[in-house]
Amino acid sequence: MYNEKVMEILKSQEFLGEIRQANAIGDAGTAASDILKFYMVIEDGKIVEAKCKVFGSVISIAVGSVCAKNLTGKTIEKAILLDVASITSELDIPENKKEVLDYAKEAIKNAIDYYYKKLEKAEKEEVK
Repeated sequence: MYNEKVMEILKSQEFLGEIRQANAIGDAGTAASDILKFYMVIEDGKIVEAKCKVFGSVISIAVGSVCAKNLTGKTIEKAILLDVASITSELDIPENKKEVLDYAKEAIKNAIDYYYKKLEKAEKEEVK
């Protein structure tokens, strides 16, 4: 059975789902295991809202939720350095699910890369 923290996250679902007005979106994982997709709203270099949509196991859902919660309010620089393993340690992730931590980190990085690409494209359009 899952620990109390995981069950609490599943009941709340506060940081799970999509954000329609997200300006940073990134995913990672494999169809054979789990896919985490992060949605963020970034304003003035700060993540003002973050959510994660997960296709996968209960552990993946918990990891995505905890990461989204911890991204909210952080600067982009701090989000890039987020220690996923540390913030999810209380979830007691089984060894066979540890790759989810890498997927979360990669999805966060992909979302931030997406944001910067959009920003760069908008700046180029302004110059024209």
